[in-house]
This record gives sequence, structure tokens and C-alpha cells, in this order.
Amino acid sequence: MLLVNDPFYLGSMDMNKGEAFETGDFKWQAWMMDALIMALEQSLIGFILWNYPTNDDQRGDNWNRENFSWFCRGCSLPPSLLYYEQDALSLNNSGRILPSIFRPYAAKMAGIPIHFQYEMNTGTFTYTWVNSPPNPASQTHLKGEKSVFKPPRMGHPVFMFLETEIFLPSQLAPGRRVIVKGLDRGNKHQYDENPQTLFIVI
Repeated sequence: MLLVNDPFYLGSMDMNKGEAFETGDFKWQAWMMDALIMALEQSLIGFILWNYPTNDDQRGDNWNRENFSWFCRGCSLPPSLLYYEQDALSLNNSGRILPSIFRPYAAKMAGIPIHFQYEMNTGTFTYTWVNSPPNPASQTHLKGEKSVFKPPRMGHPVFMFLETEIFLPSQLAPGRRVIVKGLDRGNKHQYDENPQTLFIVI
């Protein structure tokens, strides 16, 4: 896949003839979503997940007889029972396949992303970036070979900040330690559960 700047749309399809809407078991949909997002992440493609705020199990997305949204209004609590803090668990009652949706991502990076991989079953992820352009002489082998797996490392503006911020959902970390490995000596990191952010300073 070549690097492009044009947006594109990825669609979805029915699964098991709507069985999950009767059983309440959306594991197959969660696995499919995890596979789809994993492919996007490993390709270093920025994306958003589109869902319909009017969705319910009776009328679906209320458009074109589709029912693909991972949000379901019928599963949500009334506003009077909701807490609106960013890490409030009550905000998640309306989600169907949240284990595949709640995943870390780099919100701000002090460098060029090279690799990202997340494992839904263990909550572990690997994120690799470079924060200083290498020697131009070492880039001759990249001419004509730029792709999502070999992103260009030269020709970028000078980095003016040293802090990388990774969104790390609090749902992945309650009662668990956040372990960070692979940083250079002198680098610092801190996880703040309230804004659900892992800060790394190089």
C-alpha cells in the first residue's frame, strides 16, 4: 500500500443473520472489528469509527435498514443516572463491542511513527517512532520505496516539542500496572488515569 493523502471509506456487512441482536453476544463482531482496526493500525492509517447516536435494536441505524453501529441507545442509561467525567464507567453502557474499541493510540508524537501493534486479549501494545532524522546518506535505499511500512523519515519540519502523548483507556488499566519498556536512558514517562494519557518525554 502506498502512502496517500486522500480519505477513503471502509464499509461493513451483516454477520450471522443478526443472531447477536437476539443473544446479546457480539463476540464475532468484536473479533471482526479488532481485525479491521489492527490492519489500520499496522498500516499507520489515521481513522475514525462512525456510529449512529439514534441506533437501537428495533430500528437499527434508522437509515437504509442497516444496523452496524457499535453504539446502541437502547443499552444506555437515562441522562439522570449518568456521570459525565471522562473516566466514568456509566458512559460505556451503550457500547456493544467495547473490548475491540477501547485501544491505545498516539494522540501527539514527538517524531515519525514507524510501527504500531496492539493485542486486544492482553492489553499490550508496541509503538515505535523516530524523533531525529537519520543521516541522509542512509536514506538512499528508500528512494522509490516509500510505503506505510517504510514511511519517509526525511523532509519533515523540525520537531519543536519533546513530549509524546498516548491515549491509554482507563478500562485497560484499572487494578493493573502500566509497564513501559524500551525507552532510552534519561527518558521519562508517567501515566495519568484521569485524562487516560501516557506521557513520554525524551
